[in-house]
Amino acid sequence: MTIQNGLKVYEIAKRFSPFTGSLNRPPYKETIGRESTEPPLANPEIIVVLGLNMKVFEDARRADMHHAMIMAGIVIALGSGVLFFIFVIQNYYLVDRTLKETQDYTRQVVASMANGLLSVNPEGRVLSYNLLALDLLGLEESEVRGMDLKEVIDFDTTGIQETLTESRSVLEREILHRNHSGETVQLALSVTPILDNNDSCRAAVIVLRDLREIKRLEEKVRRSEKLAAIGKLAAGVAHEIRNPLSSIRGFAQFLCHALADLPQEQEYARVMVNEVDRINRVVTDLITLARPLEASMVPTDMAELVDHTIRLVEADAQSRGVEIRTKISSDLGKLSLDNNQMTQALLNLLLNALQAVDVGGSIEVGIDVEAHDSQICIWVEDDGPGIDFEYREKIFDPFFTMREKGTGLGLAIVHRVVENHQGDITLESPPRGKSKGCRFTIKIPKDLRKTLSSLAEFQEGGLPSNE
Repeated sequence: MTIQNGLKVYEIAKRFSPFTGSLNRPPYKETIGRESTEPPLANPEIIVVLGLNMKVFEDARRADMHHAMIMAGIVIALGSGVLFFIFVIQNYYLVDRTLKETQDYTRQVVASMANGLLSVNPEGRVLSYNLLALDLLGLEESEVRGMDLKEVIDFDTTGIQETLTESRSVLEREILHRNHSGETVQLALSVTPILDNNDSCRAAVIVLRDLREIKRLEEKVRRSEKLAAIGKLAAGVAHEIRNPLSSIRGFAQFLCHALADLPQEQEYARVMVNEVDRINRVVTDLITLARPLEASMVPTDMAELVDHTIRLVEADAQSRGVEIRTKISSDLGKLSLDNNQMTQALLNLLLNALQAVDVGGSIEVGIDVEAHDSQICIWVEDDGPGIDFEYREKIFDPFFTMREKGTGLGLAIVHRVVENHQGDITLESPPRGKSKGCRFTIKIPKDLRKTLSSLAEFQEGGLPSNE
């Protein structure tokens, strides 16, 4: 109950009997061994009322409630902090994983680029790279990190220094780079600055593109244009030249018989016949070089083809004391190619080799399977003086020759035959591991019939068959 001044009091009341000490029971007088029958004494009931001051209890209860609320707030705050911490940690791991995945993806993209990539600081030291850039520059991965790129590339002539100092980009500048192995590589170099907030160059990205394949294709185009021009020329004058040549040769042979009594005049007539024959061979080579040569694929035993070709030059080789060796793989079997064209190509290479070697020299003809059994490698190697570096890019050009009596069409015909077989021919002078000599290597697809069929279907606008 509440009394004055708002003081709360806890009150309790009970009836109380002072004789029996019990509450709400009538008192009986008891004797030993029996129950008394006397009625209880008349006695008025006493009501006991107790009152307790609740101020201390209320203060304690309010203190407990306040403490409980504070503890609940603390628990809620701690729980929220834990949840927030878990959320932050989870986001951190998600962001960290995403960052690592992005870095790995970027690293794979850079490593898989078709061009070489380098980045350098303003002092020219390498910051990052991909393996293709090291391959193009002829560098090892162990030595490139932090190295001064100025030791490998001339910054002034390539424009890299201009990019680092003036923040100017360099696009597709062709350079010739000689690596540690002595090989000269033709590259296209592009340099782009990396700018900071003040537009100052803090690094540069260098992109290197290998131009060797492009130059090779350009050379093929130029050679095709030359052959097309020669074809037009040969088609226009072949018949006009051959008809008079036939008449001149006929009269020269007649003079050889008519001047039997005059040896000197007869010798002049023979010279005329030989020279007419030489002109006729040049015209024939021109027509062979200029006209389209369609490869007629037949199963061919390469060992027999090489033996047949060697027999054609065997007499000339024996007269000069030149040894011709063969090195043919035993598991070749029969290959699908044009027998006549390949014989002509090998014959031209052997004749060139015979003319290049000295008396008592040697020539090797070899055939093997290379590049995971997908290509056939045919080579002709001699131990002659070799071919100078300045002439190597011209030897397959029509009419280019280093001999006084050469026509310059032999190697051009060889190149044309190899192209008809969807192959490639290369020159090494001197061959690897030797100090002199020359080696021509022909590489053609092993399954040439399928290659030509697929190429024909592609040129007609269809797709290669999978059958």
